[in-house]
Amino acid sequence: MRKIKTYAALAIMLFSMNACTKDGLISLKKVPDNVKSAFNSAYTSANDVEWYRDGDLYIAEFEQNGQEIEVTMNENGQVIEIETEIAVSELPAAISVYIAANYPNAEIEEAERIEQPNQNGEFGSTLNYSVEIETEEDDDHEEELELLFDANGNFLSIESENDDDEDNCRDDVDDDDDDED
Repeated sequence: MRKIKTYAALAIMLFSMNACTKDGLISLKKVPDNVKSAFNSAYTSANDVEWYRDGDLYIAEFEQNGQEIEVTMNENGQVIEIETEIAVSELPAAISVYIAANYPNAEIEEAERIEQPNQNGEFGSTLNYSVEIETEEDDDHEEELELLFDANGNFLSIESENDDDEDNCRDDVDDDDDDED
């Protein structure tokens, strides 16, 4: 019986390690050259770039001109989504009305404009907004939620931030790789 428990624990540990080596924060060395090249061409003034992997996607989080931006690219270096942090005042009024009505005790932590390319690969026509809020259920419990809205401010979906384990897996990250291009 003890051997079975040991093998089960080992299997769980190996599965967990494998899951973390595929997705999460990665070193610049693990980003394909064509993805790095496409990124560097499009975002010449990007600062403090951190790379993540999510399946077959590569995500660059960085600052440019004082704005926090997250660009998601496929393995071919094509941009499939751009998330740009914006001021709460830049959100459509309908979003603020929705949050005030449905989450009266919530505090908006972050607002982002999400752009995706249309069928011609052009950005700007497909637009959504993501709003991270912190709700206070009672004195002992707070919850972080991410609300998604369309371009007109219509509510689309909700996700609990507690469901997102992206930062829990690090994939062979070496801080000395920041200088590499």
